Amino acid sequence: IVDLMSQRALLLTSTQETAKRVDEVAASVLNVARVSVWLRDVKATKITCIDLFQAGETKHTAGLELLATDFAPYFEALDTESTIMAHDAVSDPRTRCFAKTYLAPLKIGAMLDVPIWARSKMVGVICHEHVGGPRTWTQDEERFAYMMSSFLALAIEREG
Repeated sequence: IVDLMSQRALLLTSTQETAKRVDEVAASVLNVARVSVWLRDVKATKITCIDLFQAGETKHTAGLELLATDFAPYFEALDTESTIMAHDAVSDPRTRCFAKTYLAPLKIGAMLDVPIWARSKMVGVICHEHVGGPRTWTQDEERFAYMMSSFLALAIEREG
């Protein structure tokens, strides 16, 4: 966090650049294979990935969209819960809708998703994905994820 705070100018240049840096730091600190930032459309019908960092390949990609109609349990959880801590993502009722098309092919066993709040609205989510079997997330890991979402919120609010 101190490292990120010392890079405020770099972080707050744009939401895209902030997402890239936050994803890299979160992947390292939480020791996860994948971290991504998703922004929600105004009507809450979809989320769009503005950055996905794959730690093993040190690679950034973007552009994937997920529709609420295709993943209803996950989108309902985004609207009603503060955190989606899916210790076993394949069997968790909120995330198992991703099992066949996303979790199994990528060998994702656990997900820690926290909302991004800007201007008093939930505008997106930062998703931390553990590759391998299930993983029990800790409260410290959840708090860290929320701090990362705060950096993203600042960048979003700054861009206006």
